[in-house]
Amino acid sequence: MSGILERYRVNDLIFDPDAVRLVFLLESPYTDEVVHGHPLAGSSGRSMARFFVEKVAYFGAWDPKVPIGCQIRDREESKIGLVNCSNYPLDRSVYSPVDYAAFAEKIDGWDLIRKNPKATRRNNADHCVLAEDIVADLSNRLHRVPNDALIIPCGDVARTLLEKCLDRRLPVYDQKVPHPSRNLWFSERHFRDKLHFIETITRRLT
Repeated sequence: MSGILERYRVNDLIFDPDAVRLVFLLESPYTDEVVHGHPLAGSSGRSMARFFVEKVAYFGAWDPKVPIGCQIRDREESKIGLVNCSNYPLDRSVYSPVDYAAFAEKIDGWDLIRKNPKATRRNNADHCVLAEDIVADLSNRLHRVPNDALIIPCGDVARTLLEKCLDRRLPVYDQKVPHPSRNLWFSERHFRDKLHFIETITRRLT
């Protein structure tokens, strides 16, 4: 990967792989995550923090106004892992105009995968390779997670790319969970069973 694009890379947030009980799987970094250098550092992270503080007793002393990724980092919280399907932003709007112009073909390919992750065929063979690389890299990074940790894919992109991973040893939360952007977690209709989701998190962290 070019050194220019490396400055957009955001690594997973896992302090102690052996202690992880829950892994929230997101799509890819956005601008705030690139600035802070870890997942869920912006508005989606703030939405998750507010949700957890309101709904899950484990987070009673956490700050509902500070992005959950920032609090996990500062507290060195070992039970929760944050993983993006792609460590590089898939949304082309994150990249500066100069960097986009230099790597337009690759970035456009990533953006297309983000918009249509379920595609089994792609017109551009290079885009097929990009998609395969994302899935292979995600599979490799999930090997850090213990066998009894629960993976919770958040949003359609995360669910779809996780399903393409060949390694199915990890338990996966099988009910629909939306991406935490735009306060979607506060609407019942975006979940299959919101109460079950809250109870699952509570049990895992107790």
